[in-house]
Amino acid sequence: MSAPVAGATLSGTVTFEATVTGGSIEAVVFTADDVPIPPSISQAPFTRDVDTSTLSDGSHVLAAMADGAVILMPM
Repeated sequence: MSAPVAGATLSGTVTFEATVTGGSIEAVVFTADDVPIPPSISQAPFTRDVDTSTLSDGSHVLAAMADGAVILMPM
């Protein structure tokens, strides 16, 4: 994931962004604490706006998965 940066304190609506390099993919799925944030995205830019008020206060792990490869972003 290219945004937000690791360790960031987030509030409000935040845009998650994944950068895909080195080949083509079918889709990117963003997750928060291993729970998918639908829908998947099938073309660039790979971004998803998330209302952080839907998450509990505290640390979370955000991830972007592309065709089964997982990129973790601890928050």
